[in-house]
Amino acid sequence: MPTHQPSASFSNHESLEISNPQVLPSTPIAVDCEESNFFQDHKKNPSKHYVIVMVGLPARGKSYIARQLTKYLNWLNIDCSIFNAGEKRREMLGAGQSSFFWDKNNSEGQEQRKRIGLVTLQELIDWLMLDETENEESSKKMKYGGGNCAEEYTKREIKCAIFDATNTTRERRQMIIDHLTDKNLPRPLEPNHIIFVESICNNPQIIEANVRDIKIKSSDYKGVSAEQAINDFMQRIKAYEQVYETISDDEEKRLSYIQMIDIGKKFILNRIGGYVPGKINQCLMNIHLAPRVIWLSRHGESMDNTMGLLGGDSNLTEKGQCYAKVLYRFVKRMQEERRNQEISIEKPQLDNMMVWTSLLKRTQQTSFHFKHDENFKVVRWRCLNELDAGVCEGMTYERVKEELPHEYEAREADKFRYRPQNGESYLDMIYRIEPAIAELERQRCPLLIIGHQAVNRILYSYLTGLRPETCTRLPIPLNTVIEIIPNAYGVEEKRYDLNQEVQKEYELIMSQKK
Repeated sequence: MPTHQPSASFSNHESLEISNPQVLPSTPIAVDCEESNFFQDHKKNPSKHYVIVMVGLPARGKSYIARQLTKYLNWLNIDCSIFNAGEKRREMLGAGQSSFFWDKNNSEGQEQRKRIGLVTLQELIDWLMLDETENEESSKKMKYGGGNCAEEYTKREIKCAIFDATNTTRERRQMIIDHLTDKNLPRPLEPNHIIFVESICNNPQIIEANVRDIKIKSSDYKGVSAEQAINDFMQRIKAYEQVYETISDDEEKRLSYIQMIDIGKKFILNRIGGYVPGKINQCLMNIHLAPRVIWLSRHGESMDNTMGLLGGDSNLTEKGQCYAKVLYRFVKRMQEERRNQEISIEKPQLDNMMVWTSLLKRTQQTSFHFKHDENFKVVRWRCLNELDAGVCEGMTYERVKEELPHEYEAREADKFRYRPQNGESYLDMIYRIEPAIAELERQRCPLLIIGHQAVNRILYSYLTGLRPETCTRLPIPLNTVIEIIPNAYGVEEKRYDLNQEVQKEYELIMSQKK
């Protein structure tokens, strides 16, 4: 019988050890012979990190897209940070430059902008190359509950920096590549780890809305009238249009890039492959610039809430049923008020609202009145069920402390990673909820999520850009609606306390029963 000979293509990799598939470079991309020189200088000691380079005219949603990518990648345990050239300009020169600063005939302005871009890029490079050995303590094993068999949640091994600037010319983009792949860097980036994301939008309504949002939020126009600010910013856009060179295969076919056209109506991908680029593309596919509102609410008070019991699937109390009525009336009242107001990024429309719940009774019963109103679409999600308390299900914290002291101590030591026997941790829930996160980003209609405390903590931390591990102590009280409105500079948040209305409704019902 012939002896099996190992394939030559694997003969040089016998000592290869894979400890974490996420730290591998992205899927190799075959190159033409004429392009091989472009890659061959970056084979030695390459960086495993990534850089996303934003491209596009002002008011095309680049900063918003950068923030969405940062939220999502941090959520996936990829350490992501934004380096914004506009913020660096205001830091170095102060705010308030007129549109002439961006005029192509202003040689002094061009030199200043080039210097600001290089300073921002160098800060990005320094962050990527930063030695993380001082964070080793965060990678040590924590004290888990008796049922833990999950992988260790260690320090973030992959970094992804986002260079948020217009980067509208081929010369500028080549300069960025040259700096990031410089062989003198301790770990130069591979060219296919530099991903250009270009936002192309010619929709006048979206552009106008973004310009208005920039006028309100940007420190460049503090104390300036709306008309003057908008006119100046439109002149800035025209100055960029005179030099704008979109990414094209004719001149830049070697680049890894993703083009978003008209808010995701069309995508063009070039040389995109691998885990991190795939996740970047997945996030971009769900991003849109349409203004919208997201409301988070816990279910009404349940029977288990009154007894302090963990988990369970109990019915609502009388007060919980009152909250279901009050919540429905609150939404209808807000919809009516919004119809009489001008729709904007700060005040998105509230009609055609979608309501999400879990499969548990208490969220189902809280959504009762929405189900019987044809103007609302109620969708149930299994992945939005409350955290599974395992062996602690149906127990109070005091009873857990007394009867299961090891579980109690483990939870106190690290609530985020702690998993009770036969249950799940907050970390488990993050991966469980990910399908709902993707669908949430895709939605363009207003959304009300009637959820649970742990679930809404995770959703809130994601929507507001908080690190996932910080979510376990966030206050998510009963009888409260949390309004979150995403915008280019972050989110606007407002809380509506409905406790007084619930109490009045409860007293009214109790008086009628006498």
